[in-house]
Amino acid sequence: MVLIAAMAVGAQDAPKLGDSYAKAALLALKAIQGNLSDPQRPSREAEAENEKIDAADVEGSTDGEQQITRALKKFRIDHTVNLFVMKLVITVNGDRLDQYNPTILEIKRKEDACAVPLEKNLRERMPSVPPECESVSVAVDSRGRLPKDKEKNNVKTP
Repeated sequence: MVLIAAMAVGAQDAPKLGDSYAKAALLALKAIQGNLSDPQRPSREAEAENEKIDAADVEGSTDGEQQITRALKKFRIDHTVNLFVMKLVITVNGDRLDQYNPTILEIKRKEDACAVPLEKNLRERMPSVPPECESVSVAVDSRGRLPKDKEKNNVKTP
């Protein structure tokens, strides 16, 4: 009985993200995900991403909040790299974006693998960055194709 009570008290003492920080970080994440503009031209979307990340940065004061802000900045950089990759795929495919293209599917898979659990953590005020957020950029060859080990059903084979 004492152990259960101690666990409950410990769970209450676990550091949580502040409400204003979590809201600012969620808005930054959504801004990054929503930007599909040309990465070579400065755009209003890119400015909005920076403003929202900066707003989260200002709200963040704990180590967990600063860690999430760094992850958001990294996610933004990787998302920009992925936009360049998508532009390459579009150029190679004659100015059309095929949503079933293996490269596009891999970009979506990697970005979602980070964004979905990160959003969940922010909504639950959990100060942790999912390991899937380590890197969400996709490497391709000069023709916009994934390495051979990624092409088959977007699953890495041994």
